[in-house]
Formats: sequence, C-alpha cells, structure tokens
Amino acid sequence: MQFPSPLVLLLMVATPLRAADPFQIVYQWKEVDYNFPSQQMRNNAINSGAYKVGNAVPLDMDVSNLDPYNRLFVTTPRFLPGVPATLNTVDPANGLLTPYPDWSWHTQGDCDGITSVLRTKIDKCGQLWVIDAGEVDTFTNASKRICQPQVLAFDITNDKFLWRYKLPDDMVKGRSLLGNVEVLLKNSCKNAYVYMADLQGYRVVVLDAVTPRSWIANSNLFYPYPFDGHFDINGRQFDLMDGVFGMALSPQDPTTGDSTMYFHSLASTWESMVSTRTLNKESNFRNGQSPTTEFSYSIGQRSGQAGPSAMDKQGRALFFSILPKNSLNCWSPRLQYRSENIVQLMRNDETFQFNSGLKIKEDANGREWLFALTSQLQNIITGSWDKNAVKYRILKAPVDVLVQGTTCA
Repeated sequence: MQFPSPLVLLLMVATPLRAADPFQIVYQWKEVDYNFPSQQMRNNAINSGAYKVGNAVPLDMDVSNLDPYNRLFVTTPRFLPGVPATLNTVDPANGLLTPYPDWSWHTQGDCDGITSVLRTKIDKCGQLWVIDAGEVDTFTNASKRICQPQVLAFDITNDKFLWRYKLPDDMVKGRSLLGNVEVLLKNSCKNAYVYMADLQGYRVVVLDAVTPRSWIANSNLFYPYPFDGHFDINGRQFDLMDGVFGMALSPQDPTTGDSTMYFHSLASTWESMVSTRTLNKESNFRNGQSPTTEFSYSIGQRSGQAGPSAMDKQGRALFFSILPKNSLNCWSPRLQYRSENIVQLMRNDETFQFNSGLKIKEDANGREWLFALTSQLQNIITGSWDKNAVKYRILKAPVDVLVQGTTCA
C-alpha cells in the first residue's frame, strides 16, 4: 500500500512546515465537507438543520495497508448539532468526507445505525472497531445520550459488517463517555478483547468479543488529577476534568499473548500501566473491587497533560503529545518515566495544536509511520474558533526518522 501523498485539497492553505519538522501534511482543512450523493440532498440537509456547515470536528483517524482502496478513516463525533455523518473515509480527489460504510448508517436517532464515534481502531486483521458513544451535542448545554453505547466491527477488506454489541445498562453511568479504544487479539482474529476508556465515568470497559460479555475495570488511576484539570493551549484556557484517556498496548508476550497497557487520564501528568492479563479477568473487578497492587504508576511526571498515545511494534518507544507545548514526545520503557527521559521530537505551535489522534501503521514494505490528527480543539471548547483559519490537519512521518539519535531509537 502507498499512503496518500500530500495533496493540495479543497479549503487547504498551502503553507509548508518548518524545515526541522519531520511531518508531511497529508490533508488539511479550514472546515470539512461531505460527499453528498447530490446537491439536492446537501441543500435538503442544510435546510432541515441536519447539516450545519462548519460544525463537524475531525477528531481521530486510522489507516491500514490491508485496505484495498488505500483509504484514510476519519471520525467526526456529533459534538455539535448538524453533523450528518460521524465515521468517514477521505476522498483523495477533493478532501471530502464519505460516510462509512454508507449514508444509511448515519441517521441521527436510528439506534441500529451509528450515532457518534470519537475514535476507532483497525487491528492487524483489517477489522475496524468502532466505539459509538450514543451521545450527541456533547459541547452544548443540550448534551444527551440518545442511543445505547455500542461496539461495531467491520472488515475493511470487503466493507462487510461483522458484529455489534450494545453495552448493558449496568456498563453505562449517567456521565459515561466512551472516548478511546484499544484492541488485543489473542491467537485468532475473532478472539478479541476490546478496551474502552470512559472519560467521564473514570473506568475502563472491557469486552470479551467471543463470549460476548463486558465488565468494568476499576482503578483510582483512571480518575482525573485535580491539579491537572486546567489547560492552557496557545493562550486558550479552560478546565476539563476527564479521566482515563490515552491507551497504548505493548507488543504481546509470545508465550501468553498478554500485553502491558500504558494509560493516562487527560487531566494528569503521570503515566500508569497494567497487564491485560489483569484487565481480562472479570473476577478481579467484582463488586467494584480493584486489584490495586497489579496497577503501577510512573516514578516521575511529564511537563504537561498528554493527548493520545501509540507504541511502535518493537515496544521501543511510547509516543504521545504534550498538549500545552504543541509537541510530539517519546519515552522508552527501558528507562524510568521521568522528565529527563522524555524526548521532545518536534514542536510546532501552528500545525500541532491539540493533537487528538495518534496511530502507528506499517506500509506495504513494513516501514512504520506515525499519523497524527491535530484539531485546535481548544478553540472549539472556548468558542473562539476562526472559520477562515486551517484548523484540522492529518500529518505523517516515518517512525525511524522521528526517533533517530534519541533514546527511543
């Protein structure tokens, strides 16, 4: 597979990155628009309020060399009213978003479709795991859950719908918001464990896709840290007390198939870890209990709150952004997690504002690439966005180039 080349796209401002920045721009937008089947359908959606131009916020992306169409998948959660589709692919010809798998899945209020997706995960078998929070208008005073949160899976090699699991009522708190996902395959493509970070319920929902059965994993380390709830990004200040958010899995143990999950709360400057062996044992968490001694946390802290995280296939480096610094950073698990062992790989106060999506993917030649989506979300949260500015970018860089000469290599 050849990943998309940097394109001059609809609504794109062609400003080059600084020479020291290893990232290439794959796509960038002032605002995203959709591939409607006809102009009439687009006009009808605008007139009815189903589409409010400019309200769709790209938050996460994923890509896989198993996709025969070389597509890049992008989520646009229903944070604001008038988002016509929430899971999409990008049309390389014009940068427009095409609803996935098709328009019929994205009718708001149809709980057998897809309501609002924050993030997704494509596994090594080409299965696209979709975590549907079921919530709309999240960034307004009218935020509401209109459908049960659910997990869906699609096969991107043929776009076949594989599976759906609606979370039982006891898996969902009143403030629950499923905002991130990791997937562990053990022995086969079907034997999957799905880990969902509940940002506002402060827990991780674990799903055994074979059974299928889900349970709640509890830990004090899933909570926000009170002194880290204030954010200052490019001069925009706001408070956000979100709990467990960033999650990344280490390479699997060749004998047991288990991984270490590295995780952190959004309102936190610490990193924590736990074995998937612990998470995958439902009896560890019965009656709200938690095997406290099986969770651990870093000896040191980073210099600010971190966004999403990703780990390379060798487990040499954990990548994450430090949001107040608009920077990409890495840390080698061979070293203690403390400030002197955290490497700043790049910083860009324009193109790397509020990194909200981060994935490491292999191309057809086995080379790993880091993909990042930046969204200037701080301006949307504070109501200060500039509709004439480029707000959303998808960037990519080779992992070997990023870490060259650092302790993460």
